[in-house]
Amino acid sequence: MQSPYVIEFSGDSEPLLGSLFKAAHDTWNDFKFLERHGRVSLVSGKIEEIKELSFVNFISEFLGIINDPVDLRNIHIPDGKFYVRIADYDGNIEFTESQAGNLLSAQGRVSFSEPDFVIRIVKLSRIFIGKMVFQKDGSINQRRSALRPFFSPVSIHPKFARFAINLSRTHPGDTVLDPFCGTGGIIIEAGIMGRKIIGSDSSLAMVRGARLNLKYYGLSEDVRCAAFSDLELDQRVDAIVTDPPYGRSSELSGESVESMHRGLYKKAHELLKKDGILSIVVSDPEMLKFSANFFSVMSIDAVRIHRSLTRYFVSLRRIN
Repeated sequence: MQSPYVIEFSGDSEPLLGSLFKAAHDTWNDFKFLERHGRVSLVSGKIEEIKELSFVNFISEFLGIINDPVDLRNIHIPDGKFYVRIADYDGNIEFTESQAGNLLSAQGRVSFSEPDFVIRIVKLSRIFIGKMVFQKDGSINQRRSALRPFFSPVSIHPKFARFAINLSRTHPGDTVLDPFCGTGGIIIEAGIMGRKIIGSDSSLAMVRGARLNLKYYGLSEDVRCAAFSDLELDQRVDAIVTDPPYGRSSELSGESVESMHRGLYKKAHELLKKDGILSIVVSDPEMLKFSANFFSVMSIDAVRIHRSLTRYFVSLRRIN
């Protein structure tokens, strides 16, 4: 088994973690879910794969679990200089970072300016001790729609784009298609995650904008101007990950929402490989009835955007 890691997720991810872990288990043979306590989880797997998960704030190499502060004396930490950070999600931890450092034999080894590593003590139901190996650097927020060269107010947030890609069960090198790519939010994240990307949109303005945004992030620019029903590819793709504009403020080109969804699932089935995944965001889960002849439902997760709008992140497996 791979080394265990303590993962700290953002608070808004908690309702989605079940589907996220299921997708990770399906995607990677090495991934194992060990424990979960709210937004804190203990998993094993390859660190580069775990880093792909959306909503991750911190990853720490697992060093142990304690029940009492004095148990810190039994935790073996590597050689080198370090400092301690406590993440007390329960709000009732009974010792300070300085006290924890002393119990970890930190005398003469504490360095805030040039540490070799950071020890994180994470409290949520249990107290996990770990050596931090990853910290979110804020780059994902810098890829928000408003900060890209070409802007659209309806573009999906990068962290949710990444979640939708996680649900696609794809690996680096797999081909991901977004046939309603808009400004490119989903294919930007997919490209950064090492997927081969294809985008298309019926709006030439959006196609040009998506190409500009992809170029800005140093990614390939295979974005085509075509309605999804007319899209032709040289070969089938591993996954389709998309956030269609249906049911939102975007135009429906005179076609009903029902008609759009009926055609969408049939076309997606044609373009996907055997057992391929359609990871789709919908505003009305009732529209999924049109997928029944083409896909089986793997997961549905509701995300409340604001009081009057809930989006549903759905993963569907192609029926062969």
